[in-house]
Amino acid sequence: MTHTDTDYASEIRAAIARKNISKADVAQALGKSRATASRKLSGLIPITLDELHVLAELIEVPPASLLPTDKASA
Repeated sequence: MTHTDTDYASEIRAAIARKNISKADVAQALGKSRATASRKLSGLIPITLDELHVLAELIEVPPASLLPTDKASA
């Protein structure tokens, strides 16, 4: 199964929500404006591998846990 930027963003948004992390904190961690961070979390702008690692550190989870899973094969 091929995953889109939106799939990745959805997993990351869910993890951020579980930890009650603000969008302002996400933007600061990424070194981006709140608008840009919001577009990244919406899947409109791709999240880079480096940004994935920054977000994983912010959320305190392994980076792989932020990747979408193929639920059809589970």
